Amino acid sequence: MAMSPARIRRRAQTARGRSSRLDASGVGAQLSGMTKRSPIELDMTPDGQFRSPPPPPRSGLPWLARIGLGAAVVAALAGLVAGAALALWLVSILLPVAILAAVIAWLAFRIQLWRLGGGSSRS
Repeated sequence: MAMSPARIRRRAQTARGRSSRLDASGVGAQLSGMTKRSPIELDMTPDGQFRSPPPPPRSGLPWLARIGLGAAVVAALAGLVAGAALALWLVSILLPVAILAAVIAWLAFRIQLWRLGGGSSRS
């Protein structure tokens, strides 16, 4: 049994009312992401083999970011070297002072022993 044109129109209107997500005016907006992509090029032989090897994957960082990262690593290493140099300088300044203080303390101890009469054990 064939449907009349009026009945077909009514069915189309009720179907359109039920699914407002599939509006014909929104088709361009729904597919705009698909049209902005660059086309994929595959250089293949008819039997499915690649003609040339695929290009190596690019690293995730742009070249300017890679240069900046390298500069940051160099700066961090330079800071570590400067810190080590400062520590060595402090040690070289404080070591003679500590040795001199140890000698003075030893002499003061020996003088105290001498004053108390407990000098050397050599009789």
